[in-house]
Amino acid sequence: QYPDGMARSHIYSLPYRMNVMRAIRSTFSGGLFTNVRAISLPDLFCPFKHKIYDRIAHSFPRLTDLIAFNHKPRNYKPSHEAKKNNQMSSVIVFPHLTHIEICFGNINIAEQLLVDINMLLLHLINLTIPYSCIDEVTEDFTRDATRWNCANIKRLNFNRSCNVIFYFLVVDVEFIRCKLSN
Repeated sequence: QYPDGMARSHIYSLPYRMNVMRAIRSTFSGGLFTNVRAISLPDLFCPFKHKIYDRIAHSFPRLTDLIAFNHKPRNYKPSHEAKKNNQMSSVIVFPHLTHIEICFGNINIAEQLLVDINMLLLHLINLTIPYSCIDEVTEDFTRDATRWNCANIKRLNFNRSCNVIFYFLVVDVEFIRCKLSN
């Protein structure tokens, strides 16, 4: 359901030769886009559920960059509670994803992307995220379920400074203000 009856459609031909695809919505039906390396996921009206990330992982096999943002925070439900309620299924693997940018501090997006029972991010080395978001998802940098996906991060960009050196072992921590974060 879109407010005010507004919707957006993307029309493209296959094979899709561009390396960037913008504004993928929760209604994305899939396909195979082997040239696409970067996508943006604006979660403006409908939340992204686990199955859309699975569809994205299969549709973009060479994805290296993902930007996700949401203007409206949703009720936060930790993944271990969601798993109990059978709201998620198998672990999704992004074999080439090296950069994730989460804007506007959406805890749900961070939870889905960083917790290892949801996603396996083998090569994530660059993470841009509001500090409040990562602090909550990692449970003040003590949560084992996020440690695996954060283990290889070498560059961490926050919008507020904090001492997290012991959690991200090989990280070059930078404290910046993300243009899109609040």
